[in-house]
Amino acid sequence: MSMATRLALWPIIRVVFATAILTIARPLAAGAEITVLTTADDAQIVADPDARTWTLHNSVISFMVGFDRSSDFHALSLTNPKTGRAWPLLATSDSLLTVDSRRLAIGSRGDGFSFISAEAVNSGSGVQLAVVFELSRDRLQVTRYYRCYPASPVIETWTTVTALEADLTTAFSDLNSWELTVGGGVIQWLTGLNMGSADGVQFSVQSRQLGPGERLDLGARGRSSETAVPLFIIDNGSDQFVGGILWSGAWALSMEADEGSLLRVAMGLPGMTTTWLQNQPLETPHGFFGFEPRLGGGAARGLRMFAERGLRSGRPFEALVTYNTWFVYGTRFDDQDMFDEMDHASTLGAELFVVDAGWYAGGTEYFDFTTGLGSWRADPARFPDGLRPLTEHAHEQGMKFGLWVEPERVALETVGREGLANESWLAKTDGLYDPSVEAGKATSAQICLAHAPARQWVLDRLVQIIDEARPDYLKWDNNFWINCNRAGHAHGATDGNFAHVGALYGLLAEIRRRYPNLIIENVSGGGNRMDFGMLQYTDSAWMDDRTTPSDRVRHNLEGLSRFFPPAYLLSFVMEHPNEPIHNAPDLELYFRSRMPGVMGLAFRGASLTQGETIEAAREIGLYKELRRLLVEGSTTLLTTPVDPDNVPPWDVMEIVASSGAIVLYAFQNDPTVPALLVKLAGVNAELAYDVRSVDRGSLGAADGLTLTLDGLAITSSPDDSKAHILVLTPKGPAGTSQR
Repeated sequence: MSMATRLALWPIIRVVFATAILTIARPLAAGAEITVLTTADDAQIVADPDARTWTLHNSVISFMVGFDRSSDFHALSLTNPKTGRAWPLLATSDSLLTVDSRRLAIGSRGDGFSFISAEAVNSGSGVQLAVVFELSRDRLQVTRYYRCYPASPVIETWTTVTALEADLTTAFSDLNSWELTVGGGVIQWLTGLNMGSADGVQFSVQSRQLGPGERLDLGARGRSSETAVPLFIIDNGSDQFVGGILWSGAWALSMEADEGSLLRVAMGLPGMTTTWLQNQPLETPHGFFGFEPRLGGGAARGLRMFAERGLRSGRPFEALVTYNTWFVYGTRFDDQDMFDEMDHASTLGAELFVVDAGWYAGGTEYFDFTTGLGSWRADPARFPDGLRPLTEHAHEQGMKFGLWVEPERVALETVGREGLANESWLAKTDGLYDPSVEAGKATSAQICLAHAPARQWVLDRLVQIIDEARPDYLKWDNNFWINCNRAGHAHGATDGNFAHVGALYGLLAEIRRRYPNLIIENVSGGGNRMDFGMLQYTDSAWMDDRTTPSDRVRHNLEGLSRFFPPAYLLSFVMEHPNEPIHNAPDLELYFRSRMPGVMGLAFRGASLTQGETIEAAREIGLYKELRRLLVEGSTTLLTTPVDPDNVPPWDVMEIVASSGAIVLYAFQNDPTVPALLVKLAGVNAELAYDVRSVDRGSLGAADGLTLTLDGLAITSSPDDSKAHILVLTPKGPAGTSQR
């Protein structure tokens, strides 16, 4: 395999703007004072040359690394400067590197690491420390990276490896992102899209506390969130430690409790070996960890700040009211159908109109979106003037226009045609395009993005369709996945997953570079890639293809918003046998069940009466009114999650905005329980709040301390919907307010 191929395989995920680089190398000057190396807003890196330590910190997190008395490099402490509390952390190496089957602790002298330098830079969105070692036996340079972002209580970390001599080939196995021994507590995580209960409810919160010697293993073998979401929380009652990996393919998490109260936690890639060549930097998946006070948003707030200030470099979530054609039209529509539906969607208040799969020439089945996939050409019979008129009409109606694509898969019947995919680019597992079907029966195949010609073809087709149609929004889907082990694709027998995901990020980064204002949706046959790696490049995520009934949607929101910003989580108001849109018994419930995330619409506007149109438009207007709190907020579930196996009398979500305002979404599931008393998690005890019902108006005022200790009563009314929304707005210092 060529050096050029390897160089193109793993792109730099984010460009580093090195405004100042300071190097501290041994021997260090005796008596040197603590020095500020670099700053970005409230984030800094400081060095203590005498102690040989470096600290990344901001107003809410402080993480120290450095050398112990034996001159081994260790993670040394993790504290919250705001609260003064530390999360227990055993001083050990924070990552491993498996080189030619030898498992090495990065920074360990006994394992052959020699310290070279530490370099601190302003990365553009935060501060970055690069600690450089030489592994002389293997002629490798190993660099451990750490990033800290302003106002974010999360540290990002990863490792790169570079060969130091020509013609060097090295095998690396089971790449590790980070490994720490930390204080224990109740572990919380989410099941994935394909690991729900028997009735198919996904993204369910799981909890467990490990006893001495017990172990918990989670992970995925294909896409990131097929079996579990690659994030977790450790709750010790006062703080929440959060950890995860920025990765959209196979991953592994292990937790093992010692005889005391500590957990050994490791995150990385499972069961794979990759061979890297001379001058080809190997970069491990990025990982992250940190902690946040339980009250005031906890891990959800911390992860939102990490996503916004770090991964997205301040790029905001928009949470647009999104109309999508799939459930309504399938693949059977033409340009006039779309023009008409756009007019209805605009009347309702939609801000984005997305044409889903089926805009290319395909099969005759209503929902057959595989036939014709990979042609990248609008069906001339249904769209004689191409797709640009759809964009223009949406803009005329005051909406943005979006288009569905599935760049990583093609229909086999398109392969080999002039200008289309070449068979040699297709992924195979043990010689098969699809191991789940009989040989010769596959109808589509995955494109192996690790293969440079294939990757370039996909990029060229994406650029062509974007330039032709000029969409504002791209719905990036992925409905099929195998781990390619085909020879000749710039990967080996076990690292096809690793190579494909790295190349996927390169594609997304290039699209983001060329079209910085393009909004991108993450969908993967539903939520099979719900992870912070995709969140870095995308602006919303379709949680689940089964986006109805309302309690299912709320279940997914209640689980996923424990980790993800609520303004990232997309679902749709649509028809269900028990929840008709026309002649609806409780239209408010259907709309408000989607309001704690990104609101989508998937029904025919022409099916509504004038009165129903007015009612739907009113609910959409309410969503827009509350959206600013959603965009700047984090979610706490105040009741047990709703699901078919566990339907609480009420389920209540609290969204706390950075401004201090609070919105409560309360849903009454049991009509025999007319009221619920909830104790809020995000109020400020020193403030007074105006309390308003969106249906009944002002309910008076209450002190934050009273709301915290006594709670807030939510009551039903025979004339109201089962969905209730209360807004609490800070009005000044606590005083004589009454509720």
